[in-house]
Amino acid sequence: MFARFVVVLWGILAAAPLVALADEAAPSYEALLSQLKSGFTDIDYGQLRDTYAASRGYDPYFRGGDDEKALTESLKDGDCARTMSATNRLLESNFTNIAAHVYAASCAQRLNDGSSAQYHRKVAQGLLASIGRSGNGLSPQSAYMVVSVDEEYAFLSAGGYRVTDQSLVQFGQHECDAMDVVDGSGAKKTIYFNVDRPWAWLSQKFPPGKKGATAGQ
Repeated sequence: MFARFVVVLWGILAAAPLVALADEAAPSYEALLSQLKSGFTDIDYGQLRDTYAASRGYDPYFRGGDDEKALTESLKDGDCARTMSATNRLLESNFTNIAAHVYAASCAQRLNDGSSAQYHRKVAQGLLASIGRSGNGLSPQSAYMVVSVDEEYAFLSAGGYRVTDQSLVQFGQHECDAMDVVDGSGAKKTIYFNVDRPWAWLSQKFPPGKKGATAGQ
């Protein structure tokens, strides 16, 4: 039941209306994060993700370590108090973690904390919408722009897709993940994500020929 509720929530987030934002000078990641933590959710989430990817704490392959394990165990047990604790710790290290916001929204709702549920729902909605505005995913040329592989899976889950296979393809100087998916009706398609940001991070982190991971992992 809990897993089904989360899936339904993904659909609600994906269908939610977008927020029109004023065209202003781009604030820093710290400034955007401060606004969000103060409760102001009408920010530019594309800027939030971009500035996070340029920050010192950016790591597109860190899944959360022990906190991710704790979250998984709490979800299996249906323990919302532990889930909220785990998601809070995950968001401290990466506030753009879409899945953490979705699970927090789900559990806050179950714990009758409507204010927290609405807050995390709005943040997740904003993050997902910013990915959706970055392309259409129909080809490498129009691939969705992501800053981590986790964003790919969160976005596909929001659209009701199940991943069956993935591969890395090149388009000019760009790296793209080609994700083979199946929707709820069984229809198959391929959706493309530009993974230049994660690959740039790898290139800086590891010398050529010594990369310990790939953007498709």
